[in-house]
Amino acid sequence: MALQYILLLKFLFLNAVLARNQNVLEANKRETINNSTLLEVHVRLFNDLLAKDAAVKDKNIGGPIAVKTHDCIDELEDVLTTAVQDYEWWSATYLIKEVVNNTQNATVHYIGYKVLWRKLITDKLQYDPAYVIDFYSILKNVTRDLGTRTGPLIALETEVRVQLVERSAQLLEVTLHPANYNNINAICMNTSNYVVARRILTQLDATKMGEHIFEEILNVTFDAVEQLESKADTVKALNCLGLNANQRLIAHLMFLQRNNDLHELLYNNIQQLVGSCDLNSLAPKYWERIGAFLPTSMEVLHNSSAVCIHNVTGGFGYLSECSQTSLMCTFQNGYKYRSAFRFERLLGNRYIFQSIFWQNYIKLENSGFNGNSTVPPAFIKNIYGSATPSVWQAVFVGNNVALVDPSMRQYLCGGNQSMWSNAEQYVYSRRAEDFQLYQHECLWLIEDCSDMI
Repeated sequence: MALQYILLLKFLFLNAVLARNQNVLEANKRETINNSTLLEVHVRLFNDLLAKDAAVKDKNIGGPIAVKTHDCIDELEDVLTTAVQDYEWWSATYLIKEVVNNTQNATVHYIGYKVLWRKLITDKLQYDPAYVIDFYSILKNVTRDLGTRTGPLIALETEVRVQLVERSAQLLEVTLHPANYNNINAICMNTSNYVVARRILTQLDATKMGEHIFEEILNVTFDAVEQLESKADTVKALNCLGLNANQRLIAHLMFLQRNNDLHELLYNNIQQLVGSCDLNSLAPKYWERIGAFLPTSMEVLHNSSAVCIHNVTGGFGYLSECSQTSLMCTFQNGYKYRSAFRFERLLGNRYIFQSIFWQNYIKLENSGFNGNSTVPPAFIKNIYGSATPSVWQAVFVGNNVALVDPSMRQYLCGGNQSMWSNAEQYVYSRRAEDFQLYQHECLWLIEDCSDMI
């Protein structure tokens, strides 16, 4: 049955797919296929199929057609090779996908992608990792969808992966051999520098490709660079191995894993990256490695189910809803039981906090600035307990955190006694431009209050 299917597939491919795709490809102004060659193959396969079918009927054979497997496979490979040889790469890819997507037969998929891989090499496209990465992504999805774990299709995937890793590492290594290391971070952040490496890093994003292949490439890169550069110089250039904080963090952690003696040298860099990356998208295994680098408040926010928010200006600074109004206040340690908050983690170190005791959210109210003005005043009591939440951006400063509205214009602050009234120790917001001057009022220590749920 499998052999009959392969013969039938070849016929249907030439009879229907090529005719339809011819119009698609011509509409995109791509090269036209050699119709005379394909037509000859089409007719030969059609006659072959009819002859074999007639032989089955004449002999009253109900079982599979007696055709040598390797002959059938070789013939399909020849047909597909002929079909794509005059196409440019993307047109050839389109054609092969149209063929193999009509079946779950792993052999047909293997033949199709083997032909496509050979074409990529024949066209000398394997030297550009962008093509190899794209092809590997396609192949990986195919083996996953087919549930393939062994066999020639997996062997082909492995072959492509090796090529991808080696070539990508060669090009990423260039970023670690600068003419000098002065202002190397600024050089790496400049989008006009290392254009090829940046393109590779875009495709190697862990959310698209997974972290394992990125780690393989980094290790091959480090193997090569350590033959020519000192470890200390390589540390200076590690930020060149990432387009975002997550990629740069992984590069630092991988280099540290290889060089445990560089912990002190890498510590500040890793802590800064931890504070700016999207920790929610990091693989769990990295959490084990960054534990020693997490500032106290960040660690609590990522490991706790409830927190207390304590102003660093004094022992009275636990944030909670005021007793007499719906504004937010700070309280002494004795009122900590009503200062615990559940919280929701959003992307990019953003949070929503809900009081366990009051069941209200921490809300920043922006209406009424100087009448109808949208410019916030120097400071204002506009932090409430509310049934509707505000999103707070966490900016980590050492072991503490500043909580800012998403527009990054107003900081949540407390501890200034001129803002208090009788027993109510009101909190308030300050403008972003005044943060450095009043930083001591606008920093909070996050404590684990999971036991208060």
